[in-house]
Amino acid sequence: MSLRPIAFSIPSTTQLKITFSNNVVENISTDNFAVTSLNGAVDDLEILSVTVTESTVLVKTRPQVS
Repeated sequence: MSLRPIAFSIPSTTQLKITFSNNVVENISTDNFAVTSLNGAVDDLEILSVTVTESTVLVKTRPQVS
C-alpha cells in the first residue's frame, strides 16, 4: 500500500503536522522535507527537526511569520 498524506495542520508558528495513510519509518530526517514559499518575496522555511510518531510527522521550523 502506498504512503500518502491524509491530513495537514499548523499547530503553531513553528510546527507543521502531517498525518499519513500508514506508519512512517522513523529514520527520515530534515533532508526528506522542504517547505517552499509560493511568494518570491518570502524566504522558504528552514526546517529544524522532524519527529515521527506512527503515522504522524511533526516538522519543526523557524517561525513562519516575521
